[in-house]
Amino acid sequence: MFKNLILASLAVSSILSLAQASDPGFRVPSRFFEPKALLFEKAPTEDQLTAHIKKMAVGRSQKLINNRMLAREILHTCACFNIDPYIFTALIHTESSFNNNATSATGAVGFTQFTNIGLTEVHDQLGERGKTGAILSTIKFWKNIFNTCVDPEWMPLWKRTLHLPEEERKAYQKKILKTDPVLSLAYGTLLLKLYWGRQSQLWEERTDKTPEDVFFRALARYNGEPDGRADLYAKKVLDRAKKFYKSFND
Repeated sequence: MFKNLILASLAVSSILSLAQASDPGFRVPSRFFEPKALLFEKAPTEDQLTAHIKKMAVGRSQKLINNRMLAREILHTCACFNIDPYIFTALIHTESSFNNNATSATGAVGFTQFTNIGLTEVHDQLGERGKTGAILSTIKFWKNIFNTCVDPEWMPLWKRTLHLPEEERKAYQKKILKTDPVLSLAYGTLLLKLYWGRQSQLWEERTDKTPEDVFFRALARYNGEPDGRADLYAKKVLDRAKKFYKSFND
């Protein structure tokens, strides 16, 4: 009897492990990521974004990356992924107050406060956990952005940590994100564009949607908290983006 219970327990454990290993990500065709995800027409200049970060993050440590270089990287990454820099800047402001060393009570890290779920989704979209987590053409689409725009010499977190046991891998990946601003920004931008594209796919047939509606749902999904907190988060990010845009475009 006891032996049977042990065998049953092992079988259940194996099934769970297999399910987790093959957990599929969002299988969204790349055509939903190709359009520009913009809410505002005119992007901020490097000087404007630098001044904004300086104002919003008084006392921010600039040892890892100074305000101007951060502004430059935000603009570059947003251009690579064709996503609105005002909204992405507001997301960083809300998530970490522009502090890449930030760690939340739940273990989220970096400029864009990456969680284990977020890391898994990015790994899936880049095809690093196999080909079941995303459509092959979409995997090629994301990789092409990294290889031709973000950094031709980039190495994904998955490959950087292959030498580690599974239970240690995510922790070390988060440690890298806290010390690699470029990768932290790029992964956060990919995740936001993924949710934007996914929402565009869900609402493809809707004629009453607006760009702000799509961003609102994408931001709520990025946050992922229950009981209406995700909607409050999305509103906060959008309000900050609008205020930032208005400050330089009145």
